[in-house]
Amino acid sequence: MRSFWQDKPVCGLYVDGIYREFVVIARSRGLHPLIVYTADGICLEPGNGHSRNPAFTKMGDVNGINAAAEQYGFVAVHLLPLRRWAGLVSGWNTKGGLLRYDPCYDDLKYVDAVVRKIDSLFRHSQRIFVGFGAGAQFGHIVLNYMPNVFRALVSVSGTILGTEGRPPGGASFIGFHGTEDDTFPFRGGLPRSLLRHAVMQLALAKDAALSNPAFQEIEYATANRFSASPTKEGRTPVGVRRQYHADGSHIRVVAYRQERPWGGHTYHGRAPVESWLSPGNGRPAPADLYSINNLWASDLGLQNSSF
Repeated sequence: MRSFWQDKPVCGLYVDGIYREFVVIARSRGLHPLIVYTADGICLEPGNGHSRNPAFTKMGDVNGINAAAEQYGFVAVHLLPLRRWAGLVSGWNTKGGLLRYDPCYDDLKYVDAVVRKIDSLFRHSQRIFVGFGAGAQFGHIVLNYMPNVFRALVSVSGTILGTEGRPPGGASFIGFHGTEDDTFPFRGGLPRSLLRHAVMQLALAKDAALSNPAFQEIEYATANRFSASPTKEGRTPVGVRRQYHADGSHIRVVAYRQERPWGGHTYHGRAPVESWLSPGNGRPAPADLYSINNLWASDLGLQNSSF
């Protein structure tokens, strides 16, 4: 199975008569692997990363998911959006999403079709949804639409609008956000930059102004009957970690708040500013710090064979 996907990483299927692609990077070490579905919000087509190899999408290459798949032995499935705005910005097209909704197709049906396809090949596997930026907001909608399918949502510089529906109980949440992020400001609303604000007002749904990243962990904490206040809080080398679950719980709700010099540059940063993401988006964090992929993997109990 692994050699098949290595030879043909870009796959396709028809959803409501529309041909859609997705990328599969299989690095599993067992018969029932963990499947990590990924979604981004900009420039996701194959070949957009640092390599023209179609296996290296921006999600896989720049965001480090392919390296994490190798490190932890999971199957990475990179979802590819169909819609473009101004030829650059990708968007997930569904009701309650960040982009204005186009009724000609719905990306929830696309995700459902991809999950069914992967399930036909890797049966009885667990699934995690990892979203970056707008892909994380889409992840909230996916988990509401497909309850009991994903065991966790990882949100990197993502947000929540309140239009996604309530998250299902039983799903973990690991969130990362910078206190100085200007694309999805930590304290809510649209970007403070006048140009970005104007562009987003033009391209996004009217509900996008309700964006509030800080509400994400509270939604998952309350859905799992945890306290809306952290049970444990501690400082890490790059910011604050807030834990909402009890130690030993198989459901984890954790929020990381990045501060200077990684404050707004978790994901929506610009080179040459230090980035807490993987190599490629700014510079990598110092070697003595964990990457984001190491942190969410640790919080969700993944075993790292290289440690």
